[in-house]
Amino acid sequence: MRRIARAMEMISDIVGDFFAATLVLYCALLTFEVLRPGFARFFFDIHFVASMVFFSGTTAALTCRSQRRQR
Repeated sequence: MRRIARAMEMISDIVGDFFAATLVLYCALLTFEVLRPGFARFFFDIHFVASMVFFSGTTAALTCRSQRRQR
């Protein structure tokens, strides 16, 4: 049972980090697109990155573990 709990904790950490990375990437691409129209669209499809943010955020919310503050 400990092995499964450790695996779920590791998956939760990976998904949370992936969500953070895709969110930063999306914000950066959106900023580049606002500053120079067509710059980000030439290299990436912004809607694809936005869908990755949505799905990774949903997965992160479903797999997150509650963190308690120790007093």
